[in-house]
Amino acid sequence: DFNDFLKQYETMNNMGGMKLMKMMPGFNKISEKQLYEVEKQFAIYKKMIDVMDEDEKADPRLLAASPSKRRRVAQASGRSEAEVSELLGKFTQMQAQAINMGRMMQLGSPEGANNEKVMRELVESSSRQVRQVQPMGAALCT
Repeated sequence: DFNDFLKQYETMNNMGGMKLMKMMPGFNKISEKQLYEVEKQFAIYKKMIDVMDEDEKADPRLLAASPSKRRRVAQASGRSEAEVSELLGKFTQMQAQAINMGRMMQLGSPEGANNEKVMRELVESSSRQVRQVQPMGAALCT
């Protein structure tokens, strides 16, 4: 749920944020700009999650099923409905990636670099998403 998502984000931020990832094998190629953009996008996501009611945070499907709830979250957070929908999509994608990573770590990955690949894809996909949303969100940030 979004409560867990926020806890994980805040824990990572308290430990140094996305810069920690640069210390992990295979992630030294991620640029500072990419890390900054991902951190910036997560801050936007946090604003949207903060205005959700407890039921919506506990069950993201409620937002997915209700355009009026997405509209309310967008208005209350100063973001667009498209950005709220993007958050839902990104949350679902990250949830699936976390499940896959958990399985690989639990069962042991036959391809040792696969765990790194999944994490790298997560950062890169977040980075791409930020670049796509930036023009739309830039005016809203000021």
